[in-house]
Amino acid sequence: MTRIDLHPDRLLPAEPARREVARRLYETVRGLPIVSPHGHVDPVLLQQDRPFDNPAALFITPDHYVTRMLHAHGVPLTELGIPYQVRGGDRFFQRPEVRQAVLALRKAEQGRQFQPEDADPVDL
Repeated sequence: MTRIDLHPDRLLPAEPARREVARRLYETVRGLPIVSPHGHVDPVLLQQDRPFDNPAALFITPDHYVTRMLHAHGVPLTELGIPYQVRGGDRFFQRPEVRQAVLALRKAEQGRQFQPEDADPVDL
């Protein structure tokens, strides 16, 4: 397996004076724990300091960003501990905007430019 060496300044500003300030700031906090105000875990769970049977569930289920990313990559919601139910309306591929998007993708695959007037349901 190839090892990737990342430059320690990769996330710091490019301008030298700002980079130096950023380095000094980083050095003062690098050993401290990360306390993120943007966390998606209920702080009460952390305050209770209980052991969790499944720490991955604590990380994945409350964090909608992680959940959406995993689901977008094919992980079913039920495997993420999230029950769901599809309700009402048209079936997904019958919705006009979805039909139009599918048609645009088909036209692009054929090397043709999609035009809004092309959105004829018969083509789908």
